[in-house]
Amino acid sequence: MIRLLLDTNVLVAATAYPSSAVSKLVGLASDGEAEVIVTDLLLREVHGAFEDEFGRGAGRDGYRLLARMPAKRVLFEFEWAHLEAEVKALVRDRSDVPRVCAFLEGRGDLFVTLDKKLRQMPIRHRVQFVSPEEALTRMRGPMG
Repeated sequence: MIRLLLDTNVLVAATAYPSSAVSKLVGLASDGEAEVIVTDLLLREVHGAFEDEFGRGAGRDGYRLLARMPAKRVLFEFEWAHLEAEVKALVRDRSDVPRVCAFLEGRGDLFVTLDKKLRQMPIRHRVQFVSPEEALTRMRGPMG
């Protein structure tokens, strides 16, 4: 089974645009067609992002979205923190360090994001940053 780390922007976009490729990808994860890597920090970020985007009280919707995904690996900071020093040297935005560390510790296959800057970082030789469309293609094949 393919292992995905879904960036917060992907989860927000899936909710905001229900007919989009990003929503289809999140739907596949919700159907158990991928294992999703989740961190304690991602949960807090998702809560805040959903409230910012959809209003007060919407943070729980982000939790529910992740909870519907039957195949997940939840990682806590103590599990990935040993990678921080190595990753900091290769990631420009410090806020991305925990996600990249969790991806590596969780042995992720694809780091799905809408952030194009991530794909240009020196860490890209160890992390497969892809758009939701690219992740869909890899999961379903080019005809998918």
